[in-house]
Amino acid sequence: MLLSGEAEGQQAWARIYGGSGLDRANSIQQTTDGGYIVAGNSYSFGAGQSDVWVIKMNSSGDIDASCSFINTASVVTASANVSVLTPAIVTSNSTATVIDTAVVAIDANLTSSTLCANGPLLISHKPSVDDSSSPTPNGIIETDETTDLAGTIDNEGINTAASVSGLLTTADPININIAFSTYPDIAPGTSGSSLVNYKITAPSANRPSTHWDFTVTETTDCSACYPAWYDFTYHVGNSFSDVVPSYLFYSYIETLLHSGVTAGCTTSNYCPDLYVSRDQMAKFVCAAMQKKAGGSCTTSGCTGIFTDVSGSNIFCPYIEALYNAGIVSGCSASPLMYCPDGIMERQAMAKFICLAMEAVEPGSCSTAACAEIFADVPSGNIFCSFIEGVYNASVVSGCQASPLMYCPSVNVTRAQMSKFIINAFSFSL
Repeated sequence: MLLSGEAEGQQAWARIYGGSGLDRANSIQQTTDGGYIVAGNSYSFGAGQSDVWVIKMNSSGDIDASCSFINTASVVTASANVSVLTPAIVTSNSTATVIDTAVVAIDANLTSSTLCANGPLLISHKPSVDDSSSPTPNGIIETDETTDLAGTIDNEGINTAASVSGLLTTADPININIAFSTYPDIAPGTSGSSLVNYKITAPSANRPSTHWDFTVTETTDCSACYPAWYDFTYHVGNSFSDVVPSYLFYSYIETLLHSGVTAGCTTSNYCPDLYVSRDQMAKFVCAAMQKKAGGSCTTSGCTGIFTDVSGSNIFCPYIEALYNAGIVSGCSASPLMYCPDGIMERQAMAKFICLAMEAVEPGSCSTAACAEIFADVPSGNIFCSFIEGVYNASVVSGCQASPLMYCPSVNVTRAQMSKFIINAFSFSL
């Protein structure tokens, strides 16, 4: 068992490896990425005769990689040691007639995901959501809906992985209807998709909050492997009572909630059809910037930069943060005013979004002279370069395809705001 504790002495996590009283860890080395390399011997896996076992774990105790060197005689007493030299070497004791010396080189930072290649090395990817049998397939796990999780495993070792399997477990309040999955034999350097998918259900009665995420652990194994554990987190939909799965902007709104940009207009509603005011826009955009790049839109106490935005306005910190970041300049220069109650139009939204994208990632929303891409946005429109910037960045596609139009003066709803934000900052579930 490996235990990790907080500075106060509280247990942070615990992991148990092995299945026999004779399994033992001989050495442990913390790595520069906050993880650990543990080397020892096992009587539970492989040939079961004091096989040398080396695992690389991340800071949460999950296995990044594992490998073994097989002992062929039960009389051998093998040991393993991890060196902090560059490169690090792991060896097992041996006699010439029983076992060859097992040696593996680890990169200088002790962070290699391929510690050794003496056999199969399984790396699991997050199982994809397959809700194709749902009345509204959208790639989101809805409450009370049985959903498939389709796994994919890479083999980064040098030998074929045979009899590959996966086991799904969780401590969260969901139902795992099919917990055991099988995979095909996976050749070195290739991937295998699950032959039997996991099946899960998230009961609506178990929803702990508006924003519900749950974590599952996939344990992978094969005939010549040591088990490896991978944690994956999923978002549960049906978050807002006024946004049903069939709604056009449903996936954008769920992703916006999951990303922490919004919590809705009430604890149970999103109010998708309400228009977005300029002060509300400030919170949407500033919060998205901070989530994407910490420090890009830092808020603090309201200082009264704008004469019409007092400290009693709950959006003041976001408005002033956007001003300090160069995203907004106000609606009047003298006196400096913001017009917080003004409703956002699509053309002004394009400017705010494009500038925010550039602040977070320069080059992500390049602007140029107006090319009149849209039939209703001529070169005389002061927002044209920003509108075409977000169009070229695939944030928007327009309001009409033929002829291509943008509808620049149309007001932006909260539902449409979600699409602007998700496409601009590439948030995902």
